[in-house]
Amino acid sequence: FERFSAVEGSEVTHSANFNFPSEKSTDSLACLLSHYKTIEKAFLSGCKSALILEDNARFSPQLRENLKKSLKELPEDWDLLHLGGLRYKIFGKKCDAKVFKGAGFGKFAYAFSRKGLEKVYTILKDKIENSRPLLADGAEIFNASHHYLNTYRVYPWVVHYTSEHGV
Repeated sequence: FERFSAVEGSEVTHSANFNFPSEKSTDSLACLLSHYKTIEKAFLSGCKSALILEDNARFSPQLRENLKKSLKELPEDWDLLHLGGLRYKIFGKKCDAKVFKGAGFGKFAYAFSRKGLEKVYTILKDKIENSRPLLADGAEIFNASHHYLNTYRVYPWVVHYTSEHGV
């Protein structure tokens, strides 16, 4: 277990290669760079897998039970597992813990396999270090990850987002 300090928005400078659709984008880019630093450390340290949680992630009371069920369903070739997300619900029916193929929305609670770490680290490193175009919040990496990663999401979510930081 290791805690990482976030990159602050005040530390980030605008670049022509980052798409800044709003003034909040500097903070979004700082958040993405914080995730990149964490992914880089996990990859370069040789971690077999990595669990990445933001400081405003809160565990569901059913975390242990639902995660245990969900992990049994997770295929061996998984790259990325979203444990919580925004803007995604299965409406109208209650369901037992399941794993669904496809991306979640949000990057406050997720896990990478070793292979997933390598893929995302390689993509982010190339875009950041070679100044290739990238949305400031990294949405094309995390929200569209099902295009190049074996991405899954747990439902119901086992980690939830709160707007409170550092609590």
